[in-house]
Amino acid sequence: MAISRQAILIGSPSVKPELPGVTTDMGNIKQFLLSNKGGAWRADEIVTLSDPSSAAVDAQIESARYKDYVFISCSGHGEHRVGKGLDETVMYVKRK
Repeated sequence: MAISRQAILIGSPSVKPELPGVTTDMGNIKQFLLSNKGGAWRADEIVTLSDPSSAAVDAQIESARYKDYVFISCSGHGEHRVGKGLDETVMYVKRK
């Protein structure tokens, strides 16, 4: 039986200040996943979200809940917060 998998590529190229490399990064990651070295993912296993709302991100993560393997990549502005009970990564998305 084959495993079920989902790749979710999230990018926010338009969040100020704009980062033009985000779109390139997302395309490169997708091409890698499609390659033999990247696991030969099928195109229908990869979802690309560009400048998504937080609701769109939540919906994709929820849809991947029952997959055997989930790969999530975030490109854009963000930060990692550690200390005083925090250990989280934050990515900035547009509010729509």
